[in-house]
Amino acid sequence: MKQRAGRSIAIGVSCLDEACLASASGVLVAGKRFRLKTANARIPKGGQRTLALKLDPKTLKAIKRRLRRGKKAAAQVVVTAKDAAGNSAVAKRKIKLKC
Repeated sequence: MKQRAGRSIAIGVSCLDEACLASASGVLVAGKRFRLKTANARIPKGGQRTLALKLDPKTLKAIKRRLRRGKKAAAQVVVTAKDAAGNSAVAKRKIKLKC
């Protein structure tokens, strides 16, 4: 997946069979590792939401500078969905950033 560098990293989450609580967290790798703020959402059965993992201004500035210089930056995101019975599912995604 590719995404334009901005104030947040967006990732879509859906729960098809039953309602769930989704949580996303991750790190941004751009020379150094920057933590992304965790995002949570309650999703109804068959519903979908977009979770936004926010970046602080200092991190965003560092990433944009790196991308302008032709270097790479990517976010490694882990999404966990948990239903009412306590069953959980985990998905990992890598999102490349561009200018």
